[in-house]
Amino acid sequence: MSAFLCGDDHFMALAFAAVTDRYNYGSLTLYHRGKRIELNAQQIVDLLYRENRKSLFARYSDRDPAFVGKAKPPTYRQPPGAPLPAVSIIKMIHCYEYQACEHKSWHGSLARAVAKAIEAHALRRLPGYDDAPWEYSRGAA
Repeated sequence: MSAFLCGDDHFMALAFAAVTDRYNYGSLTLYHRGKRIELNAQQIVDLLYRENRKSLFARYSDRDPAFVGKAKPPTYRQPPGAPLPAVSIIKMIHCYEYQACEHKSWHGSLARAVAKAIEAHALRRLPGYDDAPWEYSRGAA
């Protein structure tokens, strides 16, 4: 499968999920390389978009630069309607990671850390998560 630049709506939905999670209030806060980082929705869109383009440049360096999309990230706009289901966000993160991982610095990148944070927040929204035991014990009913 060939890599591609995710669509604007994809970036908007991921940013919206990041900043509207019950653990976040208008921004995503995470720790990366020993630093506390706080990102708003537009900063998330910018970061994810640029990392996706960087991956395409690494994968397809011989292509016309227009192939990797416009240089300027899209302007964030809140998606209409309710937030997407957690499982949709998780799958969208997997798609994004596949599109953004083609360069050598991906694994240590802030974009990857943000993607993992969005995925972790979505996992906590899955049905049954809150009711599941925190610790497993064979003796527990």
